Amino acid sequence: MENIAVKLKETVEAAFHFNPHVVVTVDSKGFSFRLLKQLRGTVAMELQLARELMSNKALQEQQIVAAKNVMELISPSNRTGTNLAHPGMMSTPPIYTPSMIAASTILSYARR
Repeated sequence: MENIAVKLKETVEAAFHFNPHVVVTVDSKGFSFRLLKQLRGTVAMELQLARELMSNKALQEQQIVAAKNVMELISPSNRTGTNLAHPGMMSTPPIYTPSMIAASTILSYARR
């Protein structure tokens, strides 16, 4: 029985690392039902946590401040961009990192 519990735990962890859209079980009914029950319970907990975080005004303010700081740290200054440009050459567009995209998304949402 201990081996089944270990396999169940490993399967649940693997499912969350893989992040599937659908779970189809073909194993024994007892194992499958235990697996699906754990997956459903964990997903419900994550959704509830996400809802709580989205409604937390203090956390939203912290995210906005952090996003502004990220944009200031990562964005190249105008002075640096113009100093690096060679005469007669077009300047290259900035490279947007995932951090810049996340920060700009938070800031644009905050402006609403």
